[in-house]
Amino acid sequence: MPDLQFDVTFPFPASRLEIALGLSEEPVMLREYAIVIEAFDTDGDTLPKGILNWGFSAPLKGCYQYVPDAPRGGVASIPLPVLAEAPIGSFTVRIVPWRLQGSSRDPFDAFNRLVVAYSAADAAGAPRFTTVRRSIRG
Repeated sequence: MPDLQFDVTFPFPASRLEIALGLSEEPVMLREYAIVIEAFDTDGDTLPKGILNWGFSAPLKGCYQYVPDAPRGGVASIPLPVLAEAPIGSFTVRIVPWRLQGSSRDPFDAFNRLVVAYSAADAAGAPRFTTVRRSIRG
């Protein structure tokens, strides 16, 4: 199964992440793709899946949400922020085709950027910062 991967490292530990995906030249339909995350603590160790608020999928090997509808060249905003009970130092985002019929495009061609707004783990109400990372082939 082809996938698209983004790796994000934060300059300070984060506790809340809001995720959006920039689209290329084609629209995306709900449940055409799934976004799967794996979070790491500040030492680089994997955070237990149970401390994240997203549902876990054994076949996808991670916590996931469906990518929502979005127009071509638009932005698919994931409606449920990632919340963690422990500080997040970095995380990996994978975008995988969801349709079993194989009709989804390679996600590497469908999405061109990841935008993450994050809040500091140690400061309630702290300002959020946004980072954009280019993708690597997963």
